[in-house]
Amino acid sequence: MMQTRRNTVRSLMAAGALALLAFVQVIPAARSADVLPLLAAVDLMAGKVVKAGKLKGEVVTVSANDIYDADSGENLPLSERLRELVSEALRMQGVKTRKAASLDDDQWSFHIQWKKDQGKIHMTAIARLRARNGSERAIARRARVDPASIDAALLRTDPRSKARTVVRTIEKTSQYRYTRSIHLRPVAARKDDGEQKASRYFGKLLKTALRESSLLHFAEQSALYGVPVTKLRTRGIRRVKKKDKPTKASLGLTSDLLSTDSELIGNVDLGASHARLSVNLNDRTGKQIASAEASMPVEMLPADVVAAMKDGRKRPATVARPPDGSDLVVELSTTRGEGAATFRDGEKIRFLVRVNRESYIHLFDFDSEDNAILLFPDPDGEAIRLKKDVPVILPDDNVDYELEVQEPFGRDTILVVATDKPLLLPNWAKAESVPAQKLRDLLNEKARSMTGGYGAAEIEIVTREN
Repeated sequence: MMQTRRNTVRSLMAAGALALLAFVQVIPAARSADVLPLLAAVDLMAGKVVKAGKLKGEVVTVSANDIYDADSGENLPLSERLRELVSEALRMQGVKTRKAASLDDDQWSFHIQWKKDQGKIHMTAIARLRARNGSERAIARRARVDPASIDAALLRTDPRSKARTVVRTIEKTSQYRYTRSIHLRPVAARKDDGEQKASRYFGKLLKTALRESSLLHFAEQSALYGVPVTKLRTRGIRRVKKKDKPTKASLGLTSDLLSTDSELIGNVDLGASHARLSVNLNDRTGKQIASAEASMPVEMLPADVVAAMKDGRKRPATVARPPDGSDLVVELSTTRGEGAATFRDGEKIRFLVRVNRESYIHLFDFDSEDNAILLFPDPDGEAIRLKKDVPVILPDDNVDYELEVQEPFGRDTILVVATDKPLLLPNWAKAESVPAQKLRDLLNEKARSMTGGYGAAEIEIVTREN
């Protein structure tokens, strides 16, 4: 049945093709009265665009992010369905397709917009060529679609669609003219509790959308696997001109390790009835160049995620946040990145720490069984003073021991604290294992009484059996 409809579409395509122009040209469907089923409409538009643009043999990015409702500006589940249909139709025409952009110089991408009018759905398909010199070429064709051929469920939004809309808005407002690499920092579920379950959930939504972007090339943290420590250390050095002042905002440590052009910073806040996801896009200087947000009814979200965010309000942070006005900033990552990097039984873990001005650091591990341990400095050793903007690798630098994964397995929170003066810890806090809450209370007390500079950062790591 599908093949029969495709043959019908091919006969419609024989009506002729128009020359490729340097601007978007929209041609109506073969006859204004034609109202086609969704599959036939997609085949018709794809065929005409391929013929007009001479795209046979070309590589075209087909991202669900670029398929959306023109009236609301939102991506919907229909976006993903159309991506599947368009990709198949293009391949039938001899076009090579992919879901996400690469860092090639010139790239074709396929876009679809739809809008409802007088009981019909009007769709416009656009093939756009982005050149690295900033120029663009585009071809567009239209079709009218019978709403009865579209499952109503595909027109109801969901969290995945909300995340796609956020990423597409970032793409549009960034004014990037060609593909740029991007790192997604762990999403902050709340500024005051660091709840990890919600962070992972919303982070996964954004990663899915970024992995299918036609403009932003998502840098996977797996790209760090196997990179020599010496090279990571070099990548992590922040170069600044003024030596007598703390470094101003710039990309985060993991973004530097991945050598990306930009980074996305997300935050989620839970209200009485909605959760608000907001994201900012920063360039290499740390300047915000784009932002977007989406509101999601709590009924749309998984119940365990909502419960975790509500519960997070009741629990204290791992450690008190830096006091207002503190200009001491410390960053923390691993040789496998910062977003729930995974290590297996027996593997060695190495952390990277960077500060924006000279300071002393202490590194702690809070495990999944509510125990904690001081990882650095050695309990019998002394704290070291880090140079600004030069990452230290632990335990590769300055220590003669290794950190090896062992039981208990699960999710650990790694905390780094930076201070102007060495942190004076009682002997019990340097033991092999101490109650996590007792150590939190001690660190919170230290933070509140600190008279000099103070900074803190934390990441989550995952440890597993082989």
